[in-house]
Amino acid sequence: MAAPPRAELFRLASGFMITKAIGAAVQLGLPELVSERNRSAAELADAAAADPDAITRLLRALASVGVFTDDGGVIRHTPMSELLVRNTAGSFAAQALVLSSFQYLTWGESLQAFRTGLPAFPAVHGQPIFDWLAEHPDQASQFNEAMSGGATLRREPLLERDWSSVSSVVDVGGGSGSTVIALLLAHPHLDGVVFDLPHVEGEARAAIEQAELSARCRFAGGSFFESVPPGADVYLMSAILHDWDDVAGAAILQTVRTAMHRDSRLLLLESVLADGNEPDVAKIADLHMLVALGGRERTEPQWRALLTGAGFRVDGIRSGLVEARLDV
Repeated sequence: MAAPPRAELFRLASGFMITKAIGAAVQLGLPELVSERNRSAAELADAAAADPDAITRLLRALASVGVFTDDGGVIRHTPMSELLVRNTAGSFAAQALVLSSFQYLTWGESLQAFRTGLPAFPAVHGQPIFDWLAEHPDQASQFNEAMSGGATLRREPLLERDWSSVSSVVDVGGGSGSTVIALLLAHPHLDGVVFDLPHVEGEARAAIEQAELSARCRFAGGSFFESVPPGADVYLMSAILHDWDDVAGAAILQTVRTAMHRDSRLLLLESVLADGNEPDVAKIADLHMLVALGGRERTEPQWRALLTGAGFRVDGIRSGLVEARLDV
């Protein structure tokens, strides 16, 4: 039976409490402790050096929304809480920390974004997000880890694509390189470049070396508003253009267009907003793009308009993958 409207509205409006509760569980290391061996809430509290009553109440609340479960006094994982274990494929732990820390503070001033159409991040943190991250290496590392975790699902349509006629790929805004590394590991004939701001070079180089891809992959530093490495067969952007409004997005596309050769392809790993009132997590992400960055998620017509306006011909659009080429 559906919850009464008032109860459902309270559940939605109190979502900020769940955000902080999940973040606290990750900071305390509870997901890893649950993975180690069976424990009660009190035993988990002891292992985490935390208050037993508080941890019992924390885990009870999280279990009520499907994050952990209490099985006869023993706290066990659910599919959602398993995603909070750090250093695992597709982990959501870093994302939970980002959302419950500096992005949480940003949303405290979200009304400004809805009134003005401008991001709230600079008003809260003193400068735009990517400038701020460049000066806060710990948070930048956490942010890049969060983006890498999210890329695990985003890259599926990329890996399913036919790469037999392609030899080189530039991952524009590639962060620590997780997407292009996965692509090169799956296709040994490919060479790749991770292109991003200079402050992520150390993480990217370490990831490339760990994957034993130094002979086929390199890092290049710079701004995609100025130039990107030229002449590749494929230019890939994974969740990049949604960070920016249409004016900035068009400028980025023009930079990439200048670097492409006649037969190059552009691949965008991006959400495509569903029509109507259908539930769609991208519609919530769209608000976050506005509040944190001044960017936006886009509908299919909006993607087509942005790309054609920047001199591209759209080959295909489906949720998760947009393909285009030069319109020459």
